[in-house]
Amino acid sequence: MREVLDRSRRISGVDIATEFVARRPGDPAAVYADNRKAREVLGWSPRYGLEEIIQTAWRWHHRHPNGFVNPNPK
Repeated sequence: MREVLDRSRRISGVDIATEFVARRPGDPAAVYADNRKAREVLGWSPRYGLEEIIQTAWRWHHRHPNGFVNPNPK
């Protein structure tokens, strides 16, 4: 989480406020992301790294501050 926050701060130029607190009941002690199984079983590999994902997400949200607006609402 700290890596995502640090990169997001650097890319956006925004000092994102955070508060680190104790885990809540039921929260896991640690969480890991590993795509090896998807590579082995599906032959899948990621196209983008964390840096690119944050950059494109920031760019989109910066250009669309109100989110997605459906041009054809029902």
